[in-house]
Amino acid sequence: MKKKRIKKPKTFEQYIEWLIQEGYTKENGEPIKCEKCGCKKFKNENYYCGESWVEEYTVKCKSCGTIVGHWAYGNWQI
Repeated sequence: MKKKRIKKPKTFEQYIEWLIQEGYTKENGEPIKCEKCGCKKFKNENYYCGESWVEEYTVKCKSCGTIVGHWAYGNWQI
């Protein structure tokens, strides 16, 4: 079955669906590739540590430096 493609996302829900369909992110929000340059190599930055564990961090593209995701308290945020 062919997936329908959303040409111009107008709502936040359409934007999320578009990111998943185009292979930029997984359904849970984890980044797969950079939306700007298509690179699949990332680095984690800006760690925020609580009581002996990491609570939040930012994921950036190694190639162009674009922020591609943010992980906080066990969940990916777009």
